[in-house]
Amino acid sequence: MTPVRLRQRARRDLAEAIAWYRERNNDVAARLAAEVRQTLQHLEHFPDTGGRVPGVDDADLRQLPVHNFPYSIVFIRFSTHVSVLAIAHKRRRPGYWRQ
Repeated sequence: MTPVRLRQRARRDLAEAIAWYRERNNDVAARLAAEVRQTLQHLEHFPDTGGRVPGVDDADLRQLPVHNFPYSIVFIRFSTHVSVLAIAHKRRRPGYWRQ
């Protein structure tokens, strides 16, 4: 198993997304949290998964969709761990995490 570490920006993305859904429906917010958790667990077991990020030449920078939600987990693979850069909405502020 490969350790998965969330950077501060990714933690903030997740908290903001859950808060947005919670304002509308607690059950949906809980489902988002569960789907993100499940996607991160998948990433722990299969760090070579995910698709390349359009417009990025680095093959180690990847993205993995969050099932049933318009979010992707953007991550970079290292030899010892996976670092999650963002939990990015697919249509809002594309590529903001590149900074």
